[in-house]
Amino acid sequence: MANGAIVPMASGLSADDAVNLVRERAGLMPLAGVTSLQILDERRAELALEEDRFFDLVRSGHAASVLSSKGFTPGKNEVFPIPSAQLQLNLNLTQNNGYN
Repeated sequence: MANGAIVPMASGLSADDAVNLVRERAGLMPLAGVTSLQILDERRAELALEEDRFFDLVRSGHAASVLSSKGFTPGKNEVFPIPSAQLQLNLNLTQNNGYN
């Protein structure tokens, strides 16, 4: 656009098409009937060193099942503890559940 504004647009691609564009670029065979878990696995492979996996699993609701062997506690580990220095600076803050 002339004014530099970014306009969000739908891609018009199906999940299969979008995943397969990335897989084709990587020289992999296409998938059909892509599931949300397969999309997460594709993101895991594509973004391996960008540290997004934890947040993808929490956002999608898969963290408890995938990370339970690593000590993930549902209802606690979806969020991080608020640093004590911040709690001392702002008395209106309360610690996140499970970190008291």
